[in-house]
Parts: sequence; C-alpha cells; structure tokens
Amino acid sequence: MTTFTSAPYNYVFDDVIYVRVKATNSYGYGLLSDACDDTGARVRSVPSKMQPPTESLLSTDTEILLSWIPLTGVDAGNSDIIAYSLYWDEGDSNKAAADVALNDANVDQFTVLNVQGGVTYRFRVRARNIYGAGEFSDDTIVVPDDAPGKAAIATVELAVSPTTSVKISWDLPNEHSATITKYDIYFEKSNGDYAMELTACDGSDATIVSNRYCIVPMSTIRDLTLLPRDSLIRVKVRAYNARGTGQFSELNTEGATIETVPTNLMVVTIDVPSTTNTQTKVTWTALTGSARGGKAVAITSYEVYWDQSTGVWVALTSTSDLFAV
Repeated sequence: MTTFTSAPYNYVFDDVIYVRVKATNSYGYGLLSDACDDTGARVRSVPSKMQPPTESLLSTDTEILLSWIPLTGVDAGNSDIIAYSLYWDEGDSNKAAADVALNDANVDQFTVLNVQGGVTYRFRVRARNIYGAGEFSDDTIVVPDDAPGKAAIATVELAVSPTTSVKISWDLPNEHSATITKYDIYFEKSNGDYAMELTACDGSDATIVSNRYCIVPMSTIRDLTLLPRDSLIRVKVRAYNARGTGQFSELNTEGATIETVPTNLMVVTIDVPSTTNTQTKVTWTALTGSARGGKAVAITSYEVYWDQSTGVWVALTSTSDLFAV
C-alpha cells in the first residue's frame, strides 16, 4: 500500500486504485481493458480515532461495563478491524494517561471487575487493522457507584419528647458510593395499603435525610392509618441516590402501638357510709389495660366534675385516687 501512496503514484487515503490491463503475444499488444469500477480497491490506512467508550447503566460500584462503536468502511481505514484495544489508568490519578492494557480483541464491550466504588478511573480505546493501530479515543471518566442497598428494618418507638409522638428511625443503608438524597417512609394502613406522612416525616427533607429519623404525633398516625388502639405501627423505608432507588426494608414486627385518650369510666358510685350533710364521697373503678388509652398507657389523674344542681358541669378536683370528697 505504501507503493501507491508514494511517488510517482501519490495516492491519498480512500482514493480508488484504477487498473487497466492489456495482453501481449508474439504479434504485439492488444487493446487495454476498461478501467475497473469504483468498487475496486481503495487506498487503505490505520483506523480513524474512535469515539470514547460509554459506561453502561448496568455498571455497579464493583464492576464497570464499557462499550464502544465499532469502526467500518473509511473509519476502519478501508480494512477489516482485527481488534479493539481498551486501556485504563487502574485508578491511579498520578498517571499521565490511561496506559495499561485491559483487553485486546475484536469485541465492542468489556466488563471491568473488582473496581473500587468512589475511585475515579480513566478509559480509552483504539482500533487496529493490518496496517496498524489508530489513534486513541478521548478519555471516558468513570466513578463506580450504584443504587442504595436494601434498608434495614426501621425502629418504631414512643418519642422521649413529646411523649405523645412516635419516633421512626433507621440505619444508613449501603450507599454504594453515591450519597443518599431522599428516603420514602411508608406507614401501613388498616386496610393493608401504605401512605406517607409528609408534614412531620418528609423523607426529602435534608434534616431528616441527615439524621435518619422523624417524630410524628400519635394523633397524626391514627388519622393516617385508621388503625385501632393497641395496633402495632408498621413502617417500611427505602433510600434514593443519583443512581436510583434501593429496596424497601421489611416491616417492623415490634415497637410502638396506637394509643388514644382513655375510654369512658363507669358511672361513679356514692359512698353512702362516708356521706354526711356537709360532704359526699364518690368512688369509681380504675381504668385498666387497653381502656387506659392503650395497654402501655398510664392514667396520670382523674378529673372530677359536678353540676352543683345547676346542670352546668364544672371541674371540682383532680386526683390520682379512686375517690373524691
């Protein structure tokens, strides 16, 4: 091929090499044949510079899948490609270029295994035909990462303050080298559906994302879930980052339960032996178990009202006893 591109022919790349032939015998030469058509041989060369490799969305924080556009025709130097050579820098930022060979084969993709999440890697590729290797592509820079891992089971407990609220907290899932930017926190409803509570437990709030907990009033959870008293408050959580969405956690199987105000007391009883012309003693039965507003709820006091024979009920006293005089 170098003969055609040198003097006296001076062909340039992609020129068609036209040829005519004539025969000779003892009487002389015959006529020249017609010239070959433009589907004949063309001047060939090494392949052109390739486009940079492309990272696949199937890549993770431990392996990188790269692909590139094969060269054909003029871009291939008018010669079949023998191999594509993929090079990288092994994650070494001190290297001047991606100068370590990874693969040399006639393929258009390659998976790089055992990379380290969060490390910057440089890749470049070039093609080779029988005339030699073409110019390297520009670098493709890849920082391995992946969608978050599955969240662990959330902790659902009564808040220390205010005590009439519920604290939902969860551990940091595996970020897979991409910072978590959002959480979905779902509460299971009485009908088996799920709902988010976006006033006190909005998983896109930066503070909640950072602290990984939210505190929701018990009354809000009751209204959201419609669960009856003493029902377990069940929650599932999942995380988001720039690469996608992680799997939901499993539902918690223990933790805080629905609590309410106490149920109505039985009718109070007049303690006749202790009643005089100047005072009346009334007694009542203590609320126990779920009637207290939940099996884990303690009665802090009883508020006694009377109507003073006017029909208007007013507070008489507040007591932790089971009687009032």
